Amino acid sequence: MTMSNPDVRDKRSFTRYPTKDSCAVMLTPGHILSYCILDISESGMAFCYDGPANESKLLDNVAATFFTENDISSDISVQIVSDTEMNEEKLFHPSEKSRSKNRYLRRCGIKFRSLSASQEDTINSFIQNLQTH
Repeated sequence: MTMSNPDVRDKRSFTRYPTKDSCAVMLTPGHILSYCILDISESGMAFCYDGPANESKLLDNVAATFFTENDISSDISVQIVSDTEMNEEKLFHPSEKSRSKNRYLRRCGIKFRSLSASQEDTINSFIQNLQTH
């Protein structure tokens, strides 16, 4: 994977691979943690999380930590490209059903900005593992 200038790439030009339950991602600031990564590509990933809308998409300094079964890759610079409700139905936080109309389950898409060689290796290894299992 060559990440010399990921900002000029079209996110749809990369194959997306569905993930398994053995991974997680955390975004900071905001401390969004997701154990439900929906898919990953060489240029980014999508995941769902439980919480209010992510205001970090307005910030330039968003970092991700990516946890796989065998490795951790931290301080990945990312850009949030989407943060939307999972679907048009009203989805409620389980403890809030009786008193809140706020929608909580959201889908977030992020684009990797600049990856170090070890971060590229972690993501490539993870994608290769998805293809073989």
